[in-house]
Amino acid sequence: HEKALQIYMATLGEQHPLTVDTYDHMGLTYVSEGEFDKALVMFQKVLQIQLATEGGEQHPSTATACNAYCSKGEY
Repeated sequence: HEKALQIYMATLGEQHPLTVDTYDHMGLTYVSEGEFDKALVMFQKVLQIQLATEGGEQHPSTATACNAYCSKGEY
């Protein structure tokens, strides 16, 4: 995922849907590994971009970020 993120950032930019999806997938991977702090960094990046571009609080990834906080015990 990290290599894909580097490529997408360089060629498509941070706000491109493929870049955002990669941040989201990295977050989900970190959650599955129990790395909640790292996951939250990825999900916060997704939310930051989505709030500025595409649906904000109504976007499905908002719920994903909330689930990560709950998994970490911060709800």
